[in-house]
Amino acid sequence: RLAPAIGGRRQVEINYLPDRMFKNISYGQLGFSNIKKFDAIFKDCNIYDTDMEKMIEKILKLTKKEYLDIVNKQQEVCKKYTTAEHLNNIFKLF
Repeated sequence: RLAPAIGGRRQVEINYLPDRMFKNISYGQLGFSNIKKFDAIFKDCNIYDTDMEKMIEKILKLTKKEYLDIVNKQQEVCKKYTTAEHLNNIFKLF
């Protein structure tokens, strides 16, 4: 059950945030990426490493409970990044 959002060299350099990270999490998969900027969003529930093997090892070592706890935390964070939430923020500006 690995659903990474792996960025290419340029995406990593510019901290591009692929939406597939949010989609994977919304489907109940653990979100993980080699893009450092996700740390700022997911904080303590982010799994990040520049070394893909190390990152995957970290995930494979998680117990089922740890895995589900992280996914649940990530899903809570994602609630702030819905289209409806973005539209509400735009309306608040006006």
